[in-house]
Amino acid sequence: AGGAENGAETAFFDSGTTITLDNAGHTFDLLRVDGTTVTILENTTNTTLTGANVATGTFTLTSTLGTITDAAATSIGNGTPTGALLFTAGGAITLNDNAADVMNVTGNASFTTAGLFAINVGPAGTANLGSVTFNGTDVSIQEESDLSVSGANTATGNLTLVSVGAIDDAPGAVITTGGAEDGL
Repeated sequence: AGGAENGAETAFFDSGTTITLDNAGHTFDLLRVDGTTVTILENTTNTTLTGANVATGTFTLTSTLGTITDAAATSIGNGTPTGALLFTAGGAITLNDNAADVMNVTGNASFTTAGLFAINVGPAGTANLGSVTFNGTDVSIQEESDLSVSGANTATGNLTLVSVGAIDDAPGAVITTGGAEDGL
């Protein structure tokens, strides 16, 4: 664990290689990682990413009983063509919602919530995602480059996709919505 930030302890895992914390019971006030393939399972509280988070391979983060959010000025990225982001939460996912936030994922960015919870990526920060996959209630994703939806996707409520570039669905992509669609 690292030092205090706004009264909360930051858990910082920096290995330069694989980071795996996939046993039940991990609890972090704030989380920051730097490794190749990163797998974190936190099942007791909400998870807040802070600072520069790097995974040059796949970054898997599961917050079984809580939300996944980011603190102001958080960066999430990997930078390799095969890198992917797999975020799963028992509550809402809210990322890239501050002007200084940056999310760069060259592979697929997958966001999944359990039950009746929203997914919000943007609009304040800068997001560049290779492709996106989502499963939640109200889903809103804003990207600063082309936005490509891939795989099986569900928004049981409203779906809003915003992109500076083109918005498309990759071959074989399925998008199911239960509410209004904006951006498709």
